[in-house]
Amino acid sequence: MNETNTGTCQICGRTCKLPKGKVSLHGYNRPGHGSINGRCYGAGFAPYEQDCERLRWFVSDVLQARRTHLVDAIARHESDELTEVTVYPDPRTWRPHGTPAPQPQTYKRGEKQLNSWGCMVDNFAEVVHNRIAGWQTEIRQVDREIETQTSRIDAWKSAHAQAV
Repeated sequence: MNETNTGTCQICGRTCKLPKGKVSLHGYNRPGHGSINGRCYGAGFAPYEQDCERLRWFVSDVLQARRTHLVDAIARHESDELTEVTVYPDPRTWRPHGTPAPQPQTYKRGEKQLNSWGCMVDNFAEVVHNRIAGWQTEIRQVDREIETQTSRIDAWKSAHAQAV
């Protein structure tokens, strides 16, 4: 194989060059100072046309692990063990020049606070509710990705079984 050959990344499905028979580096960005941030999990592995072991690993060790982590996080937040939550503001949020950065806010279970409209609110419950809703959405996305990648694994098996 030479560098003009191309193949499909097992993970993202992108068509890539195959230097030394492995999928080339991709899935990264260069933030402006010359370094590379991130990379696709399929870079440096055999293309999908030859193998799907990296894809199997991705489903079991990355996607399933992420799903388990999210389910555990929801269970922790729904339990009575959690007594406080801390919200860290997004440092990228715009603010006027010279304005100090917002500080993290910690909310305790059962503690009500006056909001900007003069109403007493339970910020703890609101933060927990929003986090759980976000994680439930992410679980649905991970489930769809697992389904998609599992069907790619099954398609690879059947294509290669027919070729044998």
